[in-house]
Amino acid sequence: MQHTHRANRLSNNQSLAWKGGMDRGIRKVFYNTNGAKDLLSVKPIEKVNLEDDSMRKVLLSALQECHCCPRCQLRFQNIRCQAAYFSPKQENIKEENKGAGLKPNEKENAVADQAKCQTKDLPRLFLLYLRESKGLKLEKFDVVDVKDVFKWVCGPMMSSELKVPFRLKSPFELHMTFHNAGTESEVFDLLSGTSPRKKKRRFFKPKPTKAAPPTKQQVIGQLKEKSSEELKALFSFPPSSPASYSICKMEGLHEPIFIAGRYNKYSRSLSQTPWILEGTRMTTSSVQELICEPMMDFIRATGYNFVASGREDVDVKTLGKGRPFAAEMSCPHKTTVTTEDMRILQNTINNQTTNIAVRDLQIVTREETSKLKEGEQEKTKDYTALVWVAKEVTPEMLETFDKIENLTLQQKTPIRVLHRRPLATREKIVHSLSTTPVDDHHFKLHLCTQAGTYIKEFVHGDFGRTEPNVSTILGTEADILVLDVEAVNLDWPKPSMEKRLKIYQKCVRTVIVSGQRNIFAGYINEFSGLGKWANHPCLNSIHLMTLLKAVYCVGF
Repeated sequence: MQHTHRANRLSNNQSLAWKGGMDRGIRKVFYNTNGAKDLLSVKPIEKVNLEDDSMRKVLLSALQECHCCPRCQLRFQNIRCQAAYFSPKQENIKEENKGAGLKPNEKENAVADQAKCQTKDLPRLFLLYLRESKGLKLEKFDVVDVKDVFKWVCGPMMSSELKVPFRLKSPFELHMTFHNAGTESEVFDLLSGTSPRKKKRRFFKPKPTKAAPPTKQQVIGQLKEKSSEELKALFSFPPSSPASYSICKMEGLHEPIFIAGRYNKYSRSLSQTPWILEGTRMTTSSVQELICEPMMDFIRATGYNFVASGREDVDVKTLGKGRPFAAEMSCPHKTTVTTEDMRILQNTINNQTTNIAVRDLQIVTREETSKLKEGEQEKTKDYTALVWVAKEVTPEMLETFDKIENLTLQQKTPIRVLHRRPLATREKIVHSLSTTPVDDHHFKLHLCTQAGTYIKEFVHGDFGRTEPNVSTILGTEADILVLDVEAVNLDWPKPSMEKRLKIYQKCVRTVIVSGQRNIFAGYINEFSGLGKWANHPCLNSIHLMTLLKAVYCVGF
């Protein structure tokens, strides 16, 4: 069973810090899970009053009987003085000495030799032991978190070795994995008779895969389900200390860098992500690979994750200003990225292929990437579809679409995606429709729809699984030949400052030369952020140039 702890060091200003925490796992002493039914149902005997020296002595005696290390003895006494954990001495913690009478949060240097103790958080078996054998009750907040103790002790030690200041937060991580040989049999005993939940597949039987090692969630889940009597039967009671030390593997990592932008897709044979069917690659490349692999080389990252605001089919182009996306670069070795670097990277991606293009590349925070999924149901998308109909196209037929607004669709999961999407009926809205005639049996259909609407199925009906559809509206057979995404109406990410300045310049010069108010309004629609100037009294005068120069520091 492996356990993980992360420590951080800021590489730019040479500072050291810790981040994250140790994953909960199994040792000879098991941990409380904040919701075990058997613990909640036990009637409290007597809550431990850490201000009472007699109760503290009973608690300390029980800790020492279970061979808890000196630092864990301090933890269970709720000693929150960082200096107390640096190099403890056992004699200062014995119940007959003053260490036993330490008050919580007291700044005394009570310390001891570190023993072979792997106690973490609230040991569940030890909690039961206190209740049943000592008549005491402890709450989670009565115990100092082992993660805090780990930071207090190891942080200054590594700070001294690396000759850098200690910081609590930093983008550089020390990834520490702890392995203890004695835990493997314990985990096996705990998980015996259980099997991980398998995802149900609809049409085919999944291939057998190699069993993965148990996860933290599986272990905690079993701890919640096991009763106190079952745990006591599986493990020693009172709990004993491990027979061996843990082995620690340390790896230096930098926190990921997030690059956002928008992409256009100009190919009708390119998938958004790698398309592999039964081990066979269906397309030579993908949008994800064409964008992220040059990024990974440029940032010198070890891996990447790609996420976009929706996805298009292989045979669909994405035009206009493109589709917003974000790429997470894992463990980057190039950590200082400038605006000029983003411009170079953007040109590198755009020059390597004609199948895609990217724009507005910029560094964003992890929190900003959440905006890609926010408002998923509220955002809209614009499409253009080339439609074939069996009947001859007439002006009266096309006028039917001009009268439709906010058309509500009932769409069952399309047949073509049933292998990867659950069967459901979804309500979607087509906000507006317009047409452009092409010939006797073809016309272009322009749509603005709610995100997540299946456009192809709206045209041909998908054997009646989408109602209403173009076929039922026109009363004739219809099919879709070509589909393009014209716009993804999500204002993210913001245009770069360089692009903003160019728009300001173009806007001001055009207004000054022409004096036309409506031209300025057009630029407001092109770039959000100038809306507050739409009704400014100086809009048609030369003073607008001075006004924008003062507010946005635009140089002409």
